[in-house]
Amino acid sequence: MTETPPIEMNHEAARIMAATSHHFRIPLATLRGKSRTARVVEARRMAMALMRHRVRLSYAEIGSYFGGRDHSCAQYACAQHAGLAAVYPGIRLDYAELTATLDSPKEIAPAMNPIDAIAGVDLVGRLRELERYI
Repeated sequence: MTETPPIEMNHEAARIMAATSHHFRIPLATLRGKSRTARVVEARRMAMALMRHRVRLSYAEIGSYFGGRDHSCAQYACAQHAGLAAVYPGIRLDYAELTATLDSPKEIAPAMNPIDAIAGVDLVGRLRELERYI
């Protein structure tokens, strides 16, 4: 299978990915990557469903935003989300919270990779501060 190059990201689709990343505290690279851990799969599935319902993107477009996945992957994720949301109130609650976040006009910052988050911190200075208490 050849991987298709990603198409330019729709602004609302980018907001959905950022909001989902922030809500689930998963870095964007992980959300778009190949990880199959339950938490990442749940977040990815929800982001795909939001893109389908809010932006009306095709399954192929949605798949391209998530690491060049096939359209059938996006289609399956949206069907899974619908089935699970019908059974589990927690999934409906997450979906409602993400929808409320997306409806608000404020800018959404995606979750940061922990390494990126500490890159701007003066660790040596912080350690010296903490040494005073030891």
